[in-house]
Amino acid sequence: MRKADKLAECSHFPLNGEMYLTDRDVAARLHISKRTLQEYRHAAILPYFIIGGKVLYRESDIQALLKSNYRNHHYPKLV
Repeated sequence: MRKADKLAECSHFPLNGEMYLTDRDVAARLHISKRTLQEYRHAAILPYFIIGGKVLYRESDIQALLKSNYRNHHYPKLV
C-alpha cells in the first residue's frame, strides 16, 4: 500500500505537531459543501497541500480563517 493511500485512510492525522485535515473534515467543520471548499481553494481563500492526489489542510489555517472572519454582534447599549 502506498504512503499516500495510507494517509487517505485517516480522516485527520498529526505531522510535526500540526494536525492535517481532509476536504471532508474541513467541509464538515465549516458547514459547507465540498464544492464550496473547492471554490475557496481556487480563490486562494484557504491554503492547502496536495500529496499523492489527496488535498490536505492545516488545522491552524482553518482556525486562522475562522478567527479573521469572526464578527461580534454584541453592541454596547445606547443610553
